[in-house]
Amino acid sequence: MKLLLIDDNDEERAITSATLRSKFRQIKIVEISSREDCDATIAQGSFDLVILEFKLGWTDGLTLFNTIHKRFSCIPVILLTDSGNEQIAVTAIKLGFADHITKSHRQDLTTSVEQSLLDATNNNRCPSTEQNQLLCEKWDLAISRLTSDFAYSMRVTIDGEPFFEWITSQLKALNTTPLRPITEFKLPTHPDDIGIVKQRFANLLAGNEDTSEYRIISEHEGIRWFKDHALPIRDWSTGKVIRIYGAIQDITLQRQTEDRLRLMQRAIDCSNNGIVITGLAEADYGIVYANNAFLKLTGYTLNELLGQNCRILQQREPNQSALETIRSALNQDTDGYAILRNYRKDGSLFWNEVYISPIRDSQDRVTHYLGVQNDVTQRYEMKMLLSKNEAKMRAIFESVSDAVIIFDELGGIQSLNLAAEKLFGYSSNSRIKEHIDTLIPDWKLSDKSTNLSGFLNHFCNDQIPFFKREINACKKDGTLFPVAFGVHEIHLDQQRLFVGTLHDLTESKRAEVILRTSEERYRALFENTADAIFVNRGGNKIEQVNNACLHLWGASRPDELINKCPIDLFHPDYHAVIKERIQAMLSGKKGMPFIEEKIIRLDGSIADVLVSGIPFEDEQGPLIFVILLDITERKQAEVALLESKNQYQKLSNHLELVREEERTRIAREIHDELGSFLTAFKIDLSWLNKKLPDDLTDCHQKILLMTEQTHQVIQTVKRIITDLRPSLLDQLGLMHAIDWLVENFRQRTRIVCVLSLPKNEVLLDPNRSTAVFRIAQESLTNIVTHANASHVKVKIKIIKNALRMTIYDNGCGIVAANNGKSIGYGIPGMKERARHFGGELILSSKPGMGTTITLTLPLHSKAQE
Repeated sequence: MKLLLIDDNDEERAITSATLRSKFRQIKIVEISSREDCDATIAQGSFDLVILEFKLGWTDGLTLFNTIHKRFSCIPVILLTDSGNEQIAVTAIKLGFADHITKSHRQDLTTSVEQSLLDATNNNRCPSTEQNQLLCEKWDLAISRLTSDFAYSMRVTIDGEPFFEWITSQLKALNTTPLRPITEFKLPTHPDDIGIVKQRFANLLAGNEDTSEYRIISEHEGIRWFKDHALPIRDWSTGKVIRIYGAIQDITLQRQTEDRLRLMQRAIDCSNNGIVITGLAEADYGIVYANNAFLKLTGYTLNELLGQNCRILQQREPNQSALETIRSALNQDTDGYAILRNYRKDGSLFWNEVYISPIRDSQDRVTHYLGVQNDVTQRYEMKMLLSKNEAKMRAIFESVSDAVIIFDELGGIQSLNLAAEKLFGYSSNSRIKEHIDTLIPDWKLSDKSTNLSGFLNHFCNDQIPFFKREINACKKDGTLFPVAFGVHEIHLDQQRLFVGTLHDLTESKRAEVILRTSEERYRALFENTADAIFVNRGGNKIEQVNNACLHLWGASRPDELINKCPIDLFHPDYHAVIKERIQAMLSGKKGMPFIEEKIIRLDGSIADVLVSGIPFEDEQGPLIFVILLDITERKQAEVALLESKNQYQKLSNHLELVREEERTRIAREIHDELGSFLTAFKIDLSWLNKKLPDDLTDCHQKILLMTEQTHQVIQTVKRIITDLRPSLLDQLGLMHAIDWLVENFRQRTRIVCVLSLPKNEVLLDPNRSTAVFRIAQESLTNIVTHANASHVKVKIKIIKNALRMTIYDNGCGIVAANNGKSIGYGIPGMKERARHFGGELILSSKPGMGTTITLTLPLHSKAQE
């Protein structure tokens, strides 16, 4: 059993096929998903049942059913779909579908297939085989076509061999052995046409209607041409061809006439050209005949064209200028020719080459007009494209930067472009008659291949597809200049020409000189620079070194370093870093800044260097220029300088302590010595004032003045002692000393000063307390001297075993206060005091926005901790 399954949905088709195979094990299912497969399969026939989807990409199920039913009216067709509705289902059953099933009920399909095949087998509407054939294959239509010279019918055996069962009397006359039965009748086919006859029978047995022309050999009339039109008849139950009905026309005379017509000037002998015959003006030049080529060309059917004027092809353009030529020819009864823009039935444009000629009768009267039309769209478009290409080539020829000269075999210049005119200083017209040797002088060499004239003379009979040399060309003023001269051979209109291209090498030669000079300079710079440089090829091989590089590693010859892996020349501690930097330079194409590394000289000694790399790439691949600066002596100097700085800081700190101790000693001695003396002197003045008589008024006044002066001296001494070493710092501690310092600042300056101190006493050693006090004292002195402030804040707090003191003023700021002058030694001195005790002093200031000084000082030294 063979089934056709027509559905362009691959997934649905697979489900349906699986459903059928689950029931029918020996079934053969032909799956169809496209128009082409459908047409080819239906044409072949030999199937038992069709399962059809309603909604297809190229048609609908009802239309396709009509096509199948016309040829195989007894083969059952089932409509399996989800795209339809009740109306479609009713229409399908009325048309003759065996069943209508929705895909949601696909499980009922196998039952429907069995029932449909059974109904087709048991269909007894036609009681006899002959009547059944007449019903299913519509013999009336077939017989109506058999209206020709000869007619016949053939039966096809089970083995597929056809034989004649009936022929007309005219055809019987061709039988060379009349006494033999008709079943053994054979047409005497020409040997050269036997293949045509075999192909014809193969086509008929496949179920296809066939019309073929072939030759037979008649004993009395010689070779005759037959046109055989045959129609195959199928058995409805098997789908196989069982009969062939045919009609034969003797077209020998037609063939002979056609052969003679080919010799006539205006014969219609080319089916590729559209041929049309029209009436005269009174019939509006209506079309009375059009051949198939014309129908194919225009897309119209013959019925649509009959009676129509050929202007039907003009559609939107009835007033083309070329039509005047045709109208003039019609008016004058002469031949006419024009190329028109015509439109096919579907509206597509084509260029139509039209020839018209009047057809005259025996009395030389025009009875019709013959029109031969040819689609020249491709030729016209090629012509237009050629025109455009010629314009493009001319534009390229004129705009190309290189000079182009076209010359013949004798060296005569045919053409040159604008670049050539500019290059040589000639105009195109003035150079046409000149020889190529004028522009390319003879080299006067014996070798013909190096002499252009000799080259052309030597190879004039041979083909030279390409020739290129560097030669000297000559300008109009006689100046010689180098060019790259290439010659290509072309053939144009059976003429051998040469296209010469010249590229001016003047700048290239100059660039080569510049490049050579640059390379020499690079070599001189590379070899003579004081910095060590080596070229690292690909990251793992030294390719080139300079003299400084040899000196750095202690090498006497370049081969001691060349080809070595550069990483091996560095200290192992830096290998990982070097590999990362090399990889980064090779992948990122970016240079690396200088970093400190150590190298191992060839004698094993270690040297400190600064190393930088710059990646490049040449024709051989990536490379890195590595630059090394020997900083061994600088590192030694830095160590010495650091040691000197440490010694200076120690000395500075020692001097500060000594100075503070000296201040304390001086303050103590002033207090003990001068203070005691002034106190005793004041007491003595008081005693003297009491002992003097009252009438010594001048003396009493003098003593009172001296007492007052002594008091002032005592106060001054106290102030000096306090400035040298506040007694409160030693007696009551840092916080009280700061409180006294701020209060004294308020009284002396009348500046608002806010003090914030921690609640608990801060315990610092005497030296740290002195440092904090001196920094506060110096900060307040700077505010008075430079800040021009109206408000000051002093805040001390303890944060993580460290004292933090912040002093803020709203003054003019340090930059504005100093106007670019040096800030002296006050601030550096404060920073040095803080640094000595492991602290830090930070100063921040902006013009017009005041200054903030922040001191952070550990409460204890690391040794104490």
